[in-house]
Amino acid sequence: MIVYDSRTGTTKSTALRVGNALGLKVKDVRDFEKEEVTEPFVFFTYTMGKGETPRRSVWFLNKWGHKMMAVVANGSNRFIPVGLFATAGETIANQYQVELITKLDMGGTVEDMSKLVKRIGELHGLQVGTGQAAIKTGSQFKNGHFKLKMLVSE
Repeated sequence: MIVYDSRTGTTKSTALRVGNALGLKVKDVRDFEKEEVTEPFVFFTYTMGKGETPRRSVWFLNKWGHKMMAVVANGSNRFIPVGLFATAGETIANQYQVELITKLDMGGTVEDMSKLVKRIGELHGLQVGTGQAAIKTGSQFKNGHFKLKMLVSE
């Protein structure tokens, strides 16, 4: 499962692209105001202002962080001061002793997505065909985002 916290929609879009490529459930942290987390998850988040972890992410992880397998941090090098890009991911990884898979700039490149899908697939016990050619030929550019089509087998 993938759980995300998104402010502008970029982190949500990235989480959905990866989740759809792998056939994983993708949930917003707000879904867990009334639900329980019942399985391990990879957490996608963004960084606020001067490197802070978003409050909603903190709330969610205080309650469910013990089920987190890894974290992915999204951000923009244009808006965050140098040295603070996607530091929420580092903070979360250190606090919960989980892997920081990557820091993505504005949702990442096709190469970033290939690596991300492969690693998250591995964490979920899936064998993922993520060759660069497969990403490019199996992708559709729609509404400003790549829609990945990938082969996944258990």
